[in-house]
Amino acid sequence: MENKLHPESGPLPSEATPLDALLEKQHGRSQLDVLPEPASSSLERKPVEGIRLGNLVGLTGDGGFLVHFPNSPDNQPVRALAAVEIQEDRLGREVALAFVDGDIQQPLILGFIQVAASEAASSESKLFEVQQDDKRLVISAENELILKCGESSITLTKAGKVLIRGKYLLSRSSGPNRIKGGSVQIN
Repeated sequence: MENKLHPESGPLPSEATPLDALLEKQHGRSQLDVLPEPASSSLERKPVEGIRLGNLVGLTGDGGFLVHFPNSPDNQPVRALAAVEIQEDRLGREVALAFVDGDIQQPLILGFIQVAASEAASSESKLFEVQQDDKRLVISAENELILKCGESSITLTKAGKVLIRGKYLLSRSSGPNRIKGGSVQIN
């Protein structure tokens, strides 16, 4: 009888065992002939192509990132790499994801999805607003705006207070240096 692996009934391959020789002698086939077929390709993961949108949902204790996206494995967050700098205040933001070698278990954060200016302006929960033209830059906040560097700060409040704090304050002017107010208190 003809051997499927060796149509010419030549010597068995190097993987042959004494069991192969016995099967060949008794049934005309080797153990290699009766091995199950490999799993069908439908069980293999299809590579992920293109860019997907997801959300940055967490940071790991070792500085890693967790993202969630439609059809994520087991519908759970997946550990991701990042191609951009990510701060903790970005949690919950929508991100663009690619997948290393098309593997759904290896997402790569390419960047954050930007909100259109018209959407940001209509949002009731806007944190701050920046307006710029050729001559000025205006930064607005709803309750309080703080400029801080080290131990110094300038705070502007909704109530109209301007607080300047620092270890050393210097005011210079090439013209008059005026202090005006309802009352002026020094020390």
